[in-house]
Amino acid sequence: MKRLRFAAALLLLTALVLPCRADEGATVVQSSCSIMEAENSVILYCYAQVYNGTGNVVCMEEGQFELRSGDDILATGSVEQMTPYFLRPGEEGYLYDAVVLDSAGDGSVPAVTGLSYDIRYYTVDDAYANRSLTVEGETLKEEDGSLAVLLHLSNPHKEEAWSPTMAFGLYTEGGALLYCDGRTLENVGIPSGGGMTVRFDVSRSFAERWAEYGADPAEVRATADCGGDD
Repeated sequence: MKRLRFAAALLLLTALVLPCRADEGATVVQSSCSIMEAENSVILYCYAQVYNGTGNVVCMEEGQFELRSGDDILATGSVEQMTPYFLRPGEEGYLYDAVVLDSAGDGSVPAVTGLSYDIRYYTVDDAYANRSLTVEGETLKEEDGSLAVLLHLSNPHKEEAWSPTMAFGLYTEGGALLYCDGRTLENVGIPSGGGMTVRFDVSRSFAERWAEYGADPAEVRATADCGGDD
């Protein structure tokens, strides 16, 4: 497939973090959508920030999304990636989807006016939840203009941390979500007191267009955890 290019400006569908009630859990507080054109198709990259506003640990079970253009529904489906599943009180998580639509053939792209989510979650006893890891994120600009996000994880626990899960969001100076990603490193362990660095590559196409629209990433927010005690 040929190199992707932006077909429309980045859409920050909810530019400011919305306040959450104390009894809300796994609540989407903001979302964004990047529209890119590929050969014979249009790809909509959808991102959302989730916040646990309860006093309990919650586990995201599944989610549904709906993309709208005015009164028309462009796409609906199950959320592809939810990371991390466990959210402690006050913690953030991220949702990611890539929706492929057939190209209209005339160079036009859909006007996305709404992106909504329905997240199912349940409360988890703290003893059965994943354990939090210490994580710091930073961005690294490559010579070719692409961007990398480095997550530095460390294990503060007395036991080895197995199968760490990590996620991050890239935000503008004003706090608007631009991009997110995450993964789990299955069967990988971090020794007690040890650490590791995980790299995420971001396409140059995204970095170039963010710069064009004055929406450069200014902050990395990251979260990480590992499996609970057996």
